[in-house]
Amino acid sequence: MIYQLKITLKDTKPPVWRRIQVDSKTTFATLHRLIQISFDWMDYHLHAFQVRGPNGTACYIEPVSPEDDDFLFFAEKVEKLDEQEEILEDHLEKEKDKCLYIYDFGDDWQHQIVLEKILEPEIGVHYPRCVKAMRLAPEEDSRGMWLEGDIPGKHVDLKKLVEEINEAFELEQDLTEAEEEAEAKEAIWQRLFDQAVAYKKLKPWQWMSDDQIIAVQLPDSGEMAYCSVLGAMGEEFGLVIYLGDDGLRSMQETMRGTSSIDDIVSVQRSILVSFSDRDELDKEDYELIVWLGRSFRGKKQWPMFRSFKPGYYPWYLDEDEAEIASIVLEQVIDVAVTAKADEELVPDQSHAQWFARIPDATGGQLVWCDSMIKPELRQKHSGPSPLYVSEFEMKKLQKQISGKLDTVIEFGSFHFGDPIQDHPDQRPYFLKVVVGIDLKEGLVIYHSPVGYENFPEAFQTSFLDMIQRLGKRPAEVRVEGMENHNILQPVFKALSIKGTPVDKLELLDEVKRFMMG
Repeated sequence: MIYQLKITLKDTKPPVWRRIQVDSKTTFATLHRLIQISFDWMDYHLHAFQVRGPNGTACYIEPVSPEDDDFLFFAEKVEKLDEQEEILEDHLEKEKDKCLYIYDFGDDWQHQIVLEKILEPEIGVHYPRCVKAMRLAPEEDSRGMWLEGDIPGKHVDLKKLVEEINEAFELEQDLTEAEEEAEAKEAIWQRLFDQAVAYKKLKPWQWMSDDQIIAVQLPDSGEMAYCSVLGAMGEEFGLVIYLGDDGLRSMQETMRGTSSIDDIVSVQRSILVSFSDRDELDKEDYELIVWLGRSFRGKKQWPMFRSFKPGYYPWYLDEDEAEIASIVLEQVIDVAVTAKADEELVPDQSHAQWFARIPDATGGQLVWCDSMIKPELRQKHSGPSPLYVSEFEMKKLQKQISGKLDTVIEFGSFHFGDPIQDHPDQRPYFLKVVVGIDLKEGLVIYHSPVGYENFPEAFQTSFLDMIQRLGKRPAEVRVEGMENHNILQPVFKALSIKGTPVDKLELLDEVKRFMMG
């Protein structure tokens, strides 16, 4: 709900007041800032709100800090509440309810706050807002001049005054939101470093190997994270967190040794938590540590975090990934402590079932439960992809091609070249090259670079571009893997082309080796 408050500076003639509208859940700390803006105070002095307590006696809502045991201005035994915690609707419950705002205990500027109306919020209206203002307020430290009748702003433009107050409200809200965002961001990173330091101190690699997988289900998304402890070989220490189906697939390929270094870099979905030497950190890593006020000494003591995402170069974590890593580290630490005493708790990845931590919030509080799960990869594409080109474009192409080519074409793609960075602050990405090979002649008849983003659409478009250039239908098109075949299946159907999924494209591998040097 929206509270309409009339805030009147007491003992002023003619009266000085402001009428503002705020959310009923606004804190008294925020209301203090709004009053300061509304009356053009500079927040140089102490302040407090006086409200009625449950027993009818006065209590005070103030800024509270561990150093402030008492305000000597008030009686010693009055109840004091934290203005950061108290909200309006808990103290102003119905229309005509009142409280007092006191600013500058020397000049003793007292403001009576009356809840005039309780309103429904209006669509398109920005809150808080000032709806009316009467006269300029006294300047700081001017009580004496005011009492002598030296009253400023008798002929002030009230419409302009309201506009200026609302502009200041919007600026204050922007600054507040920016501060809150910065505080939330710092809190996420502080939690992550806390967990990383605790993990390093625990040293779970002394009794756990990298093939003992701990699965952690993420509370918000329900996605599984598969965790492998690094360090048993005494060389690199840390934790790899493989995320979701892409992570599980890349983890299994890595452990089977079927992925090349290039494939690991370009297709893996994971977060790496590692402990490095100082000279192994990038500038950004070190600046993050300094910003958080952290300090580390020695070899393999400096926490470093990297994000691996298909199609992208390994990069720094964003806030979402930092929060994921923090959650997962906490659970892995808890499991590792138990696993130290129970060697059979976490089986290795060759077992049919893996150990997992599953969140349960049914009772209103998040509780982590131990479980055993069977890791199963879902197929990315269980059926044909949609046709990404328009029906008009497809019919146009059907008219352009005639007859058949007496040849079989291999059509596929692979990651190619060094990463590309469009801007220094942006994450570098890899390109794929799409290749068509005439199997009869052993010649590359088509190649085109494409990005990883929206790959199915780019794969279809590249294939249609190749067919348009050929001007004829090949006798057969062989595609590596059912996933790629499903992407092209609607095109095969529309153009009456025989498409065949195969396990491996031999000539494509030769082209890849040649192009990669």
